[in-house]
Amino acid sequence: MPPFSWLLLGVIIGYLLSDRIAVIFVLIGSFLPDIIDKPLGHIFLVDSIGDGRIFCHSLVVIIIFASVDLIIWRSYGSPLLLYIALGMLAHQLMDSMWMVPVHWYWPVLGSYPLHAGYAGGYFTSQFLREITSPSEWLFSIIMIFLIMAVLMERRNERGF
Repeated sequence: MPPFSWLLLGVIIGYLLSDRIAVIFVLIGSFLPDIIDKPLGHIFLVDSIGDGRIFCHSLVVIIIFASVDLIIWRSYGSPLLLYIALGMLAHQLMDSMWMVPVHWYWPVLGSYPLHAGYAGGYFTSQFLREITSPSEWLFSIIMIFLIMAVLMERRNERGF
């Protein structure tokens, strides 16, 4: 999922939760699966897995993470870690992980299949894909307008 999609997703969910701090933690959660899995799968496990949708793209990992977060929330009264789990789940849904059950239900359905890899290297091919993606440009424009609206709202609240 493109980076501006993560930003837009985090802002929308945080806004729907009516909590400014939620935006930050949902953003962290929506970035987390790719921040962990892409380098891990394409650099460290390139010969054994070679895919960037591994551990943090698993529904089982989200369920475990959310369960621990729920215990922490009940003990300390802070839902912040649940916002991270919500961002991670939203990321998985935006990535349509249900379309690849062996990844989404890992380890329930067995091990990951070996991925063929990318011609010219993963990071180069992904960078080119991102800068030529119309949806990425659209999401970036929407994010700019959202940021401007928030800044204008704050400016009006201060009486400038």
